[in-house]
Amino acid sequence: MRAAKNKAATLILSFALLLGGTGCDAKPLAEREIVRGIFFTKTEAAYTAVLLLQNTEAGAEAADTPYKTESATALTPAQALRGVEEALPGEIFYGLADLLCLPGNAAWQQVGEMAQAARQAASPGAELAVVVLDAQPPENLEKNAAELYDTIRQAAKKSGLQSGVEQLFAQTDGAALPWYHPDGWRYRLLVAGEPGHGYQYNCTSAVAAQLAAVLSGQSGQFDFTFAGDSAAFRAEVRCFYTVEGGAGQPRAVVANLLLREPDITRYLGGGEAALRRVLEAELADALNTLLEGSQYPETDLFHFAFWAKNADERGFAGYQPQIRLVYPH
Repeated sequence: MRAAKNKAATLILSFALLLGGTGCDAKPLAEREIVRGIFFTKTEAAYTAVLLLQNTEAGAEAADTPYKTESATALTPAQALRGVEEALPGEIFYGLADLLCLPGNAAWQQVGEMAQAARQAASPGAELAVVVLDAQPPENLEKNAAELYDTIRQAAKKSGLQSGVEQLFAQTDGAALPWYHPDGWRYRLLVAGEPGHGYQYNCTSAVAAQLAAVLSGQSGQFDFTFAGDSAAFRAEVRCFYTVEGGAGQPRAVVANLLLREPDITRYLGGGEAALRRVLEAELADALNTLLEGSQYPETDLFHFAFWAKNADERGFAGYQPQIRLVYPH
């Protein structure tokens, strides 16, 4: 089944490649090296870049093997990527690249260097989604890059995750990045620090990971179990912030989670009102985990201090971050 899908997709792409070009003097895409994914791994001494490329060779063999890879190792991410490009015989085309995979053993500054190298190579045109892998790189990444690419893209589509490379340059103090794991999406919180160091926190809880995705604008849905796996919650969600309190009242910055079509499935009984209270408590605990893990308020990965400062020129001191579930009437 998978081979048939790959063959069909490759045949469609091959037809487009025969027609393709980007200008009067440009080579047809079929004569270029078409990048689909960019992978980095890192050791203490060097970086390795792996490019996953579309196999544009004619014939049945190419249809059954839609991808090929090339890699290079160097002292910096930019040099490693340049080494791959120089090893390839054809002109490089990044316009169809849509995935950047970063190593889990990299600190914030190193992540920025890899993302910057990929962004410079792929711009303009490519829209790269960013995913962090485990600290231990996949075994034989060159051989398994194609399968990993397909698996991550399918998992991201299913979960509604959208994490673009530009988010790494939107904040200077860190980032919340999706961490792909075969058992489900997790999140890695990266905080800026001394060059080559910094701080990172791994969110392994599904509730905390999905809350991180929503608060960072990378997802618009919840789909997890809670209450000791005795219930499941699923909903589309939109987040907006309000600054509340003052004049003798407790001050808070509230992330309002506007729910659409919320569904609580009970496995072991219990009323919905009681389960809602449990759900709200677990999300509040997850928020505290994210704030502590991201070293808030020194680092403002989830924008609470930003909204407080906009509302009160005295700053965010005294404003307590909170979340509120807003159910449809």
